Amino acid sequence: AKLNDVLKSKPNIASKLIKSTPADVKAAPSASSIDTSAIQDPDFNKKLDKIADALGVSSKNLLAIMKMESRVDPAAVNKQSGATGLIQFMPDTARSLGTSVEALRGMSAVEQLDYVYKYFKMVGVRPGMDLGDLYMAVFMPKFVGYPDDFVLGQQGGGKVPGTNLSSDLVYKQNKGLDKNKDGSITIADVKSSIQRFA
Repeated sequence: AKLNDVLKSKPNIASKLIKSTPADVKAAPSASSIDTSAIQDPDFNKKLDKIADALGVSSKNLLAIMKMESRVDPAAVNKQSGATGLIQFMPDTARSLGTSVEALRGMSAVEQLDYVYKYFKMVGVRPGMDLGDLYMAVFMPKFVGYPDDFVLGQQGGGKVPGTNLSSDLVYKQNKGLDKNKDGSITIADVKSSIQRFA
């Protein structure tokens, strides 16, 4: 928004910019097009290392996220949201990955890692992402790269900006992240919550 304001105030610069077309924007890969053959291993830790190498991130960070979300239990279920598995796949997310939360619950941790890998590929995890940004890619991927003071959930709030999500519901479902008890959850709150598992 700030960049747009600057461009509006400087039309001589804005008129010289080359605009991208839909063909210039690389589409996120579909789950069915993501090859998991290179990450296969019957050992959970070895497979996790292969996933981390393929994504260009730390396997310790991926494990920290699984500890935070599910205590590394592939059958873990959030009773409020229906999120399931190692990184708490939401039902819609599971469907977009070509599976279901019911199927995920029946998988071993090693089997479910295929979907962890596909998920991170689909949301566009970049090599070198730190733990905070990786966790944001699980918590609310739309907001990866947003400022730390951006409010994701607020007690009694309306909609999360740029989404159809209820800010109040996000707050209620994640109240434990509001460590300073100010009635809001910011990106900084989310990122700091994962640090205890690092």
